[in-house]
Amino acid sequence: MNPWTRSQIAAYTEVIGEALSVLERIVLAFRSLRDPVARARRLRVQAARLWSTSERATRNGFLRRAARLAGRAESKWNEAARLQRVDAARETAEADFAALL
Repeated sequence: MNPWTRSQIAAYTEVIGEALSVLERIVLAFRSLRDPVARARRLRVQAARLWSTSERATRNGFLRRAARLAGRAESKWNEAARLQRVDAARETAEADFAALL
């Protein structure tokens, strides 16, 4: 004898389906974190926001905060450039390897 009603089974199936879709989005997010180009793009956006905040802080007279924010923005920008170079080197190495085959 089955203790589960059809509505209970349907409800649990729906919950499991939603949980699986959330897990799929999490996996895709982690994959994009490993993608150096996507990470570089995110770092550039963060750097732009920090520069904007730094400019606002400068206008409002908070010079130490502005300098700190500008330093963080430059750091993120440099990291983005490094990731771009790493990705370009990887693509070149893959092309060279493919040419050898």
